[in-house]
Amino acid sequence: MTPTKYRPEIDGLRAISVLGVLFYHDNHHLNCCGAEQMLTAIFENVFDEMKQLNSNE
Repeated sequence: MTPTKYRPEIDGLRAISVLGVLFYHDNHHLNCCGAEQMLTAIFENVFDEMKQLNSNE
């Protein structure tokens, strides 16, 4: 297996994946704390940054 080089352009996707795992494993706690607004804000920021990265290429 050959090592792959680091790809910074998919950091947003990595962040979304990590948040998805956290949400899955701690679903009850997140729902009780109003985390829906927090997750929405994080997703919006990640997608905005991804759009900026794609437009700079």
